[in-house]
Amino acid sequence: MTEIEGQVWGQGFAPPLFSGRFRVLSQRLINDRHLKLDLSPESAPRERIPAIWFGHSEPLPPLAVLAYRLHRDEYQGLAKVSLLVERRIDDPASAVDATRAGG
Repeated sequence: MTEIEGQVWGQGFAPPLFSGRFRVLSQRLINDRHLKLDLSPESAPRERIPAIWFGHSEPLPPLAVLAYRLHRDEYQGLAKVSLLVERRIDDPASAVDATRAGG
């Protein structure tokens, strides 16, 4: 996370966009317009990763391929990683294309 944050991002240089297949452990709406999620990577089912999808209110299926950016959450001196979901990728074969699209 620190290495990614140390890079120069801005106009013409968007932060990296990743994709992955996740089990949706829980989801709820915040302010009727943002989807708050608890996800588990299909490749690491014991891990639980918090995520948020701003401006999206429709529920996700139990298994979803998502394009996301990494986000550092800091609270009382503790840093944790969460995901900022950009979009759902309907075709799992196109997951790699999301990383090339840059957003």
